[in-house]
Amino acid sequence: MGEQFPGLENINLEIKKGEFVVITGPIGSGKTSLLSAISGVMQKQRGNIQIDGSILSCGYPWVQNETVRENILFGLPYDKEKYTVVTESCSLGIDFDQLPGGDLTEVGERGVTLSGGQKARINLARAVYAGKDIILLDDVLSAVDAKVGRHIVNNCLLGYLKDKTRVLATHQLSMIGSADKVVFLNGDGI
Repeated sequence: MGEQFPGLENINLEIKKGEFVVITGPIGSGKTSLLSAISGVMQKQRGNIQIDGSILSCGYPWVQNETVRENILFGLPYDKEKYTVVTESCSLGIDFDQLPGGDLTEVGERGVTLSGGQKARINLARAVYAGKDIILLDDVLSAVDAKVGRHIVNNCLLGYLKDKTRVLATHQLSMIGSADKVVFLNGDGI
């Protein structure tokens, strides 16, 4: 049986506005925990976290029993131009062409009508459409193939979101070359 993750200790991380930061490390090293700490979800025992701007976490893909469009808008007003740019940057255009009702297709209970990759991209599009200053991305590329992943990185993370602060937790070391800063966690909490 492996060792239990001890939690985060003595983390000192400064992320500048507009930076693209990649957090990487082995499975169980604390990548998700660091995102949770940044967002304020993880309980801290000491220290402080300072956030300048609005923040949104994008992690485990989930959908509601609504249309694809409503799952992306999530109660926000529909801006056709913004919506089109966001959904294209998240590589959803082909899906809209293949779904029987396009983006007005009803998503079944718990997304049974969608693949894992489609749910992940809808989840990402929801986070991007929300327009927050800081976006925390927890392994958002794991459910997509390499070609779609490159499209999302180039058109969304480095394109549409280029002026936003982006923090991506991933195992995909190919992201490191695009990052302004890389954080490596080795599993011992530091």
